[in-house]
Amino acid sequence: MPQLSGQWLTFREFSGVEGYSEAFHRRCIDPLIRKYGKNPDALKDVLSRLPAKLSDGGDISLLIESFINVPVLVKLWKQDAEFGPDANMYFDSSIKNIFCTEDIVVLAQMVASQL
Repeated sequence: MPQLSGQWLTFREFSGVEGYSEAFHRRCIDPLIRKYGKNPDALKDVLSRLPAKLSDGGDISLLIESFINVPVLVKLWKQDAEFGPDANMYFDSSIKNIFCTEDIVVLAQMVASQL
C-alpha cells in the first residue's frame, strides 16, 4: 500500500482527467452543493455514522477515511453576497498509485452518496 504523501489535490489537478471532469462535478460535487449548499453545518451529522472527522478549510471540512490510507477531504463553502455555495473534494496525491482516474470518480461518487 502506498504511503500518504500529505499533498492534497483536487480532481482537476491530476493529470489525464480532462475527459472525466464534467462527470466528476456532476456526480460528486453537484449533489453536495444541492444537499448542503444552504446549510453546510448539516454535514456534521455524518460524523456519527462514517469514519470521518472535522478538518480545516472551507466553511466546514470533513476528512473521511474511505479505505485504509485512502482519505477524502470534503470542503464546503456557504453562499455569500458575491458567490453561490460551493464544494470540492481533495485526495492525497498517492491515490493515483492506487486507483485509475475512472475509479477515483467512482470512489468520490460513493463518498458523496454517503454524505
